[in-house]
Amino acid sequence: MPCSKLVGLVGVCRRIFACIGCEIRSKLFCWPCLLFSKDINVWNKEGFADLNHLTAALKKHKGSQAHVQSFLSIQMFGKQRIDVLIDSQRKAEISRHNEQVNKNRDVLKRIINAIIYLGKQELSLRGHDESCNSVNKGNYIEYLNALREYDSVLDTLNTATTFRGTSPSIQNDIIEAISHVIKVHIKNEVESASFVAIILDETSDIMTKSQLSTVLRFVCKGNVHERFISFTDVSADKTSNGLF
Repeated sequence: MPCSKLVGLVGVCRRIFACIGCEIRSKLFCWPCLLFSKDINVWNKEGFADLNHLTAALKKHKGSQAHVQSFLSIQMFGKQRIDVLIDSQRKAEISRHNEQVNKNRDVLKRIINAIIYLGKQELSLRGHDESCNSVNKGNYIEYLNALREYDSVLDTLNTATTFRGTSPSIQNDIIEAISHVIKVHIKNEVESASFVAIILDETSDIMTKSQLSTVLRFVCKGNVHERFISFTDVSADKTSNGLF
């Protein structure tokens, strides 16, 4: 296209919307869309060269949402304080972050409830084979998969990149956290009791290791309580001094 003709077309197009021409490509571009539009179209990427349908194309593009938004952006450009824009962007980022935190908390609540449920039923969490092709991934994962059918909040478990609630490390961390909360509660009960009895019993587990169970028995607010504390491996020394 001759340069003079291109200049003439640009002049006509500018009366309709901000348009520029490229002498190298011999094509027309929309200046606001080049600067601000996030939608890729012919007016901000390849350039428009179909002169036979130029009028219709200009009318269509002028009414598009992408162009209107870009045109408003270029009109407002330089008229707003940068600190106000940064503050607004910062508030939007905080809002998105808080929304994601709330979603993660909802997922974590369900994971904690699942672990507590399996603990109350004295069921193991881990399975022998937790791979994708396994038909039985263990009580914990299978229980969460069953809940996912009725609870859309748990859909993020398989797509999460930073937090995988089904990983062994997460399971162990949550179990440790639950254990800490329970022990703090028992500690508060014991401190309010006048007398405390310690019950110890030794038995061998499936690995033939000697396990010493520790149970506290006390009266709290008129009720008798027995609280299991832990198992301790005493295989190395089962003498009275060692158990003590």
